[in-house]
Amino acid sequence: MDYNQNIQIHNKQFKFKRFKKYTIGKLYSFLPYHCVNISIIKNKRLMETFLEVEFFTMKVKTRLISHQQMITSIIKIDENHIATGSWDMNIKIWNVSKRFCLGTLRGHSNVVLCLVKIDKELIASGSGDLFSINSSSGDFSIKIWNIGFEACLNTLNGHNDQVISLFKLDVGIIVSGSYDTSIKIWDIEQGICLKTFYWQLEYYIKCLIKLDTNTIIGGSDNETIKIWNLPEGECKQKLIGHSQPIKCLTKLSNNKIISGSSDNTIKIWNLNKGTCTNTLIGHTSTVDCLIKLDLFRIISISNDKTIKVWHIFNGNCIKSNSHTESIVCCELLNNKQLVTGCEESSDAYIRYLY
Repeated sequence: MDYNQNIQIHNKQFKFKRFKKYTIGKLYSFLPYHCVNISIIKNKRLMETFLEVEFFTMKVKTRLISHQQMITSIIKIDENHIATGSWDMNIKIWNVSKRFCLGTLRGHSNVVLCLVKIDKELIASGSGDLFSINSSSGDFSIKIWNIGFEACLNTLNGHNDQVISLFKLDVGIIVSGSYDTSIKIWDIEQGICLKTFYWQLEYYIKCLIKLDTNTIIGGSDNETIKIWNLPEGECKQKLIGHSQPIKCLTKLSNNKIISGSSDNTIKIWNLNKGTCTNTLIGHTSTVDCLIKLDLFRIISISNDKTIKVWHIFNGNCIKSNSHTESIVCCELLNNKQLVTGCEESSDAYIRYLY
């Protein structure tokens, strides 16, 4: 069924012709405001269509204060709990709604650079010193933690430089990437490395993500994104287009990813074709973090001290919010709250998206 529909928002009329169910996503590009949710409600008898519209605010709700130095990593444990890793070598578990630190995980002797949730009770952390690349000594370990008991269950050793990236591949299996140019697959129950493969000896791995249980994707400082087959560890595809190191990657779907780079841009990639389908331009410094908000929008965090929300289909920036400091890490809660860690602060900031 087609509709000719007049829609009034803030005393402005917008007319949509040939309005169908599959065109809902396109409404985002038509509306002049920063819409968060659009719910289509059809009354078959009245043949009317209504839009439920909410707006981005990005206002800081509160701060979580407990770390002694800069927060370097944030992960969501559940909708009300997060874990934060810090330059102070500790990991803290938080109840977000109560703004209360439930416990501190101690054991690393170097900066906690990355975290990953394994299940509702276990997390893993990777360590290293950001300013001591190729150091001959230091804590370059991965630790497995029981967050309820605040106990380290196992320490995985094998990397020779800082562990910069972690993700869960499957039940009991995690993957780590390091500045020693290696990617390692670990059995956390047995505490052993199942497989090691390498990028290129002269380049550092910057980020890793999981596409599926048989495919991982990595970015490095040689401006290249590589797609690897598992368990062979063979590179099956390269994505080339950025002019500076790749800083972050996020999966949009099984055949689409986005990348952020030190060239200040965000690129959207079609994996089936191996091509860049769009480049989002607007940041004035390195893009450090990307989050998928929904099917239509992403959030980007940059060293230019801004948080931006982008429309994926048309590449428009639909919201930009400034911060007083450079943001180095972030996590999304409930699709409503964004938790950020900043370069010059030991606090985590919680923002309302709308």
